Amino acid sequence: MHNLIKFIFLILFFFSGYSSAEDNITIISKSLKKGDTFYKVFSKVEINNQDSELFISSLKRRLDLTKMPTGQEIKFYFKLDTNLLLAVAVPLKKILQFFRGVKVKK
Repeated sequence: MHNLIKFIFLILFFFSGYSSAEDNITIISKSLKKGDTFYKVFSKVEINNQDSELFISSLKRRLDLTKMPTGQEIKFYFKLDTNLLLAVAVPLKKILQFFRGVKVKK
């Protein structure tokens, strides 16, 4: 019985102090418009040049930023109630490719 009470107390203690990561993060989403660059978008979100350089260079390692389509969403994750940028996400749209059939002469 004593172990059960300790277990219930630990569960209540754990959940009373529980705070999900999303509760501590502010997410701002922006979409690329015609003529936008990543530097422009970062500037609109008021991210300083040093952080912009850092995050954009990291994105360039994985993505060709010059080929991002108009309307591409960019998500900025900030620590709640601060201007501290934690992460930048570029959720890629699924692009369908269509192949044109070629007639083969027999």
